[in-house]
Amino acid sequence: MGFTMDGSLTDRVTEFIGNKIIKGEYKPGDKIIESRIAEELGLSHSPIREALRVLEKNRLVVLVPRKGAYVTEITEAYADSLYDILIEMLVLVIRKSVRNANADDFAQVDAAITEAEQAARAEDTEAYYNAIILFCVTSLSSCHDPLLEQIISSLLPSLKRLLYPSFPYRKNNLSKNFTYMQEGARHLKNRDAGMAETCLRELYNLEKETLNESLKAGHFFK
Repeated sequence: MGFTMDGSLTDRVTEFIGNKIIKGEYKPGDKIIESRIAEELGLSHSPIREALRVLEKNRLVVLVPRKGAYVTEITEAYADSLYDILIEMLVLVIRKSVRNANADDFAQVDAAITEAEQAARAEDTEAYYNAIILFCVTSLSSCHDPLLEQIISSLLPSLKRLLYPSFPYRKNNLSKNFTYMQEGARHLKNRDAGMAETCLRELYNLEKETLNESLKAGHFFK
C-alpha cells in the first residue's frame, strides 16, 4: 500500500511504515532510516518520529535511545501468546455483539463476508487477507464497547503481521476458513453467542495450523 491522503499526517505515515513491516519489506531487526522515509514521502522528520512512537505502542518497532527505531522480532512464543489472548477477547466481542449489534452493524459484517466469499471462490489470497481484516474490524465495531475496541485494535497490527506471510499456504483451506466465518456471522445475527463462539474456536484452530506451517517455513520469525 502506498502513501494515502486519508486521515491525519501521523496516521498516514504510521500506516505507510506499518504496511512495509507487515508485508516484510522491512524485516525483523532492520533499522528504520528516518531520513530515507522523509525523502521518499517529502516530509520532515517530525511526523515520522510521531509515527514511530505509535508503531512502538503497536509492537511493530522498538525505539532504542541514541540508536533509533528497529523492526521487532517475532518469536514462536509471542505468536502463540498473541493468538491465545485474541481468541478470548474475540469471544467477549461475540457476547457483546449479540447484545449490542444493530441492523447497520450486521449489514457491514455481511459486506465483509461477501468480499471474503468472492476472494475464496477466486482463490485470491491477497483479497481474502483484506476481507479477513475487514471482517475483524466490522465485527469488532459491532460490539459497541470502546475500551474493548481500543485494546484489540492495539493488537491488530501484530495480528496482520502474523496473518500476511501465512497466506501463500491458504489456497487449500480458503473454503473451509470461509465456511467458519460465514457460519459464525450467521449465528451472530441470530443472537446465538454459543454457536458463534464454537465457529470462532474452530476457525482459531485452523488459523493455528496455518500459522504453524508459516513458522516452519521461517517467515518473519527469529
